[in-house]
Amino acid sequence: MGDRYIYLPQYPVSYVSSVNIDNDREFGSATLVASADMFWYPNGKVVIEGDYFASSKSFGGGLLTRGRRNVLIDYTSGYAPVVGGTHDSAVSSYPIPYDLRQVLLEMTAQTVKEGITALHTAVAPQGDVKFIQMLTANSFWSNVLTKYKAFSKSLGLGQEE
Repeated sequence: MGDRYIYLPQYPVSYVSSVNIDNDREFGSATLVASADMFWYPNGKVVIEGDYFASSKSFGGGLLTRGRRNVLIDYTSGYAPVVGGTHDSAVSSYPIPYDLRQVLLEMTAQTVKEGITALHTAVAPQGDVKFIQMLTANSFWSNVLTKYKAFSKSLGLGQEE
């Protein structure tokens, strides 16, 4: 309610190019937030100085009111792939964490062994989804994936007001 920040749905954030706020959703240059009035954190939090998110304000030739889907943010986020022995810094400032990378490699190998592909069924004879069986059988995978999921929940991502 009148907060000066917003959380982006994808993280870690490497760069925020622009923030536009426009109730008409045209997002022209008059609705651009000055770069000096904003800053961001790798966890996806974008802070706007001033009262851009206030209940009402004259901005961009009209009256800005609190609403939904009236903010457009252009940003770069996510983990960078490993290329040539290091992460691709042109894609992101953040390499894939080692624990997450290990889980993804192990899960990929196991899905190939189990025959889980887009062409074949992912349902086991007992009716359970094979992926869920694999996940519950490996506590390391579950713990790592839960850690990253819990991180996104702690930021309030994926929640509707």
